[in-house]
Amino acid sequence: MNGSAIDPSGAAGAIRHDGGERAGPPELSYEPAEMPRAPLDEIDEVFEDLDTLLKNPDVGATLTAAGVNTSLAMTLADGLRAYLHGDKKKALLELGTATEEIAARMAASGSRGRS
Repeated sequence: MNGSAIDPSGAAGAIRHDGGERAGPPELSYEPAEMPRAPLDEIDEVFEDLDTLLKNPDVGATLTAAGVNTSLAMTLADGLRAYLHGDKKKALLELGTATEEIAARMAASGSRGRS
């Protein structure tokens, strides 16, 4: 042999050299690779966060004070999400419904809104 023998203790990877010292492979750590996420998955996460925020009472109160209807904001977000997923029919329905409602509310209040 080449001056070393297999460690009789059976320790995996351990080698006993002529001097009796134990040497083994360097310690390895295993960290599973993060699975790549599809871009649409990331977009969905953003919309889920937005939906959560829009349902938050504090956020709702702030938006309402600024004249923003959170239900319409959620409808607009759903429309944009559908469009980003390529569902143009749903996007048109959601975005059209929300914009028509915004226009009707503005006309009823005589408001021109912010530019």
